[in-house]
Amino acid sequence: MPTRKVFLAAAIAAATAASGSLSHAAANAAPSPAPTPTPAPSGPTKPSALARELARSLQHDLPSARLSDAMTDRIASDIEDNFAIGKAFRNRKDRNLPPPDFVFAADDENRP
Repeated sequence: MPTRKVFLAAAIAAATAASGSLSHAAANAAPSPAPTPTPAPSGPTKPSALARELARSLQHDLPSARLSDAMTDRIASDIEDNFAIGKAFRNRKDRNLPPPDFVFAADDENRP
C-alpha cells in the first residue's frame, strides 16, 4: 500500500516529466472548442419545508451570525438546490464507475 509521501513524490516526478512534453505539444496543438454553457435557472428556487426548517435551525443555533429572515430564505433556496444536485447524482444511469487509482489507509506500522 503506497504512502502519501511515495504517491506525492511519484506525482511530482510525473508532472515534471509531462510538463516538458506538454509545453511542446501545446504549442503545436489546435485550440479546443469551448464547451457550451448550461443555462442558469431563471430565478430562485422555491424551497421545500425541509429546506426552510434547516435554514431556520441555522438561524436559531447560530445567534452570533445574525441571520436575517431574507438571508434565511436565500439559504433555504441554496439548500433546496443542493437537494436537487444530490437527486441528480442518485439518478445516474451509469453506476459502473471505475475503481479509484489509489486508496490510502492509516497503518500504524508505516508511520514515522
